Amino acid sequence: MKTLSIIAQVLWLAFLPITFALAQSSREPLVIAHAAMSPPVLPLWIALDKGFFVKEGLDAGLVFIRGSPVLLSSMASGEVQAGYTAGTAVLSAVARGLDLQILASISSRLSHDIVARPDIKDPTDIKGKIFGVQALGGTVWMSAMLGLEYLGLEPIRDKIKIIAIGDQTVLAQALETRSIDVTVLDKPLSLSMEKKGFRILAELAKVNIPFASTGLVMRRSFVAKRPEIAERSLRAIVRAMGYLFDQGNRPEVVGIMVKRLGLDRSSAELGYESALGIIDRKPYPTVEGLRNIQRFLSRFNPDISKVAVEEAVDMRFLERLDKSGFIEEAYKTGGLSP
Repeated sequence: MKTLSIIAQVLWLAFLPITFALAQSSREPLVIAHAAMSPPVLPLWIALDKGFFVKEGLDAGLVFIRGSPVLLSSMASGEVQAGYTAGTAVLSAVARGLDLQILASISSRLSHDIVARPDIKDPTDIKGKIFGVQALGGTVWMSAMLGLEYLGLEPIRDKIKIIAIGDQTVLAQALETRSIDVTVLDKPLSLSMEKKGFRILAELAKVNIPFASTGLVMRRSFVAKRPEIAERSLRAIVRAMGYLFDQGNRPEVVGIMVKRLGLDRSSAELGYESALGIIDRKPYPTVEGLRNIQRFLSRFNPDISKVAVEEAVDMRFLERLDKSGFIEEAYKTGGLSP
């Protein structure tokens, strides 16, 4: 209880400016938290920066919370109404009793690259090495585990030590200082490491490993009370995806990446191309991807094996938008459909 109280105080201070601003508006307030700083978050940033939440009658405030556990705690307490996180965190939370559901999954497959020190020339050279991840049981960890499985490697059998280091920026730094031997990184960060002489051993996005990547998540109880906010939020994100895929908006999108990720223009261009390659045009939550996650997480938490993954998704709103032609129109008009 003390831990939750501290979290609540921290979040209250963080959201105070947002709360004050929302109070001045007649639009519906909505606080959305995301735990990653990478290209898959682009639809969320676009929806805010280009006014798509406002167009849907929402006064959205975005908050970056480093680490999914704190993000989920903030959703459990009600401080945050929507999360932008992956299926790994969702299944872990559902197993603990939190009534989360995925309304949209931005990508249905892994997006990371496996990146290693220059002297590691072949996947078999990973045996006996140190593999850095963000947090044990988290999304980057899951990507590492599925990536190793794809390469025919098994951490215990092959004596690969998995250690938690930090987010992708920290992981890249740890690779450079040789604190770790291998990790997984999103583009364009993986490409910048390759330019420095590090090796990309596998581009996991190209092998189509089913995965429930970053997406829009809400509590079932919140959706039941405020279904219109759930649908408006999804409409705003779909508009943003239409904007993202419109090549005429490329300079604007690259500019958003420069601002949000602190990239130079060249790296942001690479990140834009990467995003187009991994983001699904119709962001349906993937049950198959959740089962893949469940398969690994159950080894560490047997309660996760009891979760009915079909109940961890809610496709009603996306299906409604799809059948009404809203999604198709969003792509035709760059998100500017009525």
